[in-house]
Amino acid sequence: MYSIEYVTDLAQTNTPSAWRCLEFLRLPTSPYLWADKSAPVAGKRFYRAVVMEAPTNMVFIPPGTFRMGSPTNEVGRYDNEGPQTAVMISRGFWMGKYEVTQGEYLAVMGWNPSRYPGCSSCPVDSVSWFDATNYCAQLTERERTAAG
Repeated sequence: MYSIEYVTDLAQTNTPSAWRCLEFLRLPTSPYLWADKSAPVAGKRFYRAVVMEAPTNMVFIPPGTFRMGSPTNEVGRYDNEGPQTAVMISRGFWMGKYEVTQGEYLAVMGWNPSRYPGCSSCPVDSVSWFDATNYCAQLTERERTAAG
């Protein structure tokens, strides 16, 4: 797994915080030709590919397509499980391997929205999309600060 990173100023290559991650990439072959499809027309970018190990308790979700939803003839299917839709993931990303526990959520957010609180090792529940994205943002900020 590689982190494809860039800087816009060649003088900044020795400054770790100057590098910006464009994407994570598993090389299908070696050697491999990669092209930056997001590069601006004007300006320059200088690139590097950094070998990286998977973050603890995370898995890589590669780009690709999949079908979301269940077929209409599936036994036990609920109405809200359709229609089947083709989904395209254009950029790979890292995702937690396990559900977020109440204890993990509480440690980052300072409160526990769970309907049945008191079990720090149980999955957190009753989390809205807004709560989930805020949790991710707070966790990312905490990780960046720790990497310092």
